[in-house]
Amino acid sequence: MLSALTAILAVSGATQENSCAPPWTSQQVVTCALSRSPEVQRAEAELAALAGRRTSEARLLSSNPTLALTGAQRRALSGESEAAGTTVLNWTATLSQEVELAGQRSARLDAVNGERKAQAQRVWAARQSVSWMALRAWQVARVSEEATRLASDAATITASLARVAAGRATEQLVSQVDADTAAAEAWRLSLAKLEAERRRDEARAELLSILGTAAPPVVTALSEPLVLPPTALLLDQALQRRGDVGAARAETEAAAGRRRLAQRQRVPNTTLSLFAQSDGFRERVLGVGVSFPIPVWSTGAGEAQEALDRVTVAEKNAESVQRQVQLEVERAALEYRSRVQAARALPPLLVTRAHGHLEALATGLRAGQLSIRDALLSERSLLEFLSSELDARLALSLSELELRRAAALPFFEASR
Repeated sequence: MLSALTAILAVSGATQENSCAPPWTSQQVVTCALSRSPEVQRAEAELAALAGRRTSEARLLSSNPTLALTGAQRRALSGESEAAGTTVLNWTATLSQEVELAGQRSARLDAVNGERKAQAQRVWAARQSVSWMALRAWQVARVSEEATRLASDAATITASLARVAAGRATEQLVSQVDADTAAAEAWRLSLAKLEAERRRDEARAELLSILGTAAPPVVTALSEPLVLPPTALLLDQALQRRGDVGAARAETEAAAGRRRLAQRQRVPNTTLSLFAQSDGFRERVLGVGVSFPIPVWSTGAGEAQEALDRVTVAEKNAESVQRQVQLEVERAALEYRSRVQAARALPPLLVTRAHGHLEALATGLRAGQLSIRDALLSERSLLEFLSSELDARLALSLSELELRRAAALPFFEASR
């Protein structure tokens, strides 16, 4: 499973080069975000680093052999049997190698393989998170464009109403109170326009930060709502495919591997040695030796106990992640169903007619069909309705994205 997931990540990463080019679709936004995300690149670099550690841990022997050389000058004294003043060079050469006898190598490989599996799942989780953030920022940017156009149209229409009201007040056809009310409403909507433009620019900046490039948000209609399966099936899907769940489970396996390694490292390693020496007066000596440490002060008991406790920590963390995922799926499903019901309750043609009514207010006021107060009241009601419709559409889109993220459903079906 680890090798298959790593291969998928490598292939997908290779296809993301030069990916930030129009036309912009939801899949294009995700591809561009993944190709330029430092979070994804950092996670992939950590996975590559663990591959290097596995190569290191796969070596047959845990340490390099040691060659020790000693030399000494020996001089015979006058009372010895050898000729007085004879000088001889004594030397010793020892070649030693530490050998693990308790299977520490296989335990180290199990531990690092568990860490690689956990990191591969973290890469997958990072890709899921970045995809969700990119699509969310894109949806917000697109709706903010519509909100800015609506605010601009409203400010223009209200300014026209204010001019008509001011002219009628000059002719004493309406009271100055009505003219000032229209002027105040025009000022208020001009501020609303500035606020809408600020939000649009913030949405563009957030999208630029995620993508690393400017993406024009194309506004299109929403597709049909998702046909949701039962929440239990959504939860099963999330537990199988979400990267954070997989990472928590893999971290439990890695902790178990580190526990086995800590237990096996309590067995002392044996050092085998071969030595050759020139002793005495040109005496040649060959021999072998065996040495092993005596675990008196450092027994490894504390390390083994810590590793055992880390397994418990990892298991509880995996349980906590699963509970959090269950809560996220249930909340996302409930919110999405509520948003769908709200969208279905909206008459399809009401939005179109509201835009038409908004544009006709100035004409009706000039023709004497509406009073200034009625025109301003109607305009405010229509603007509140159209603004609420935009908010409801954005909420529906974001709730669907959240449901797809929580349940690990494909993002690209949410192309808008």
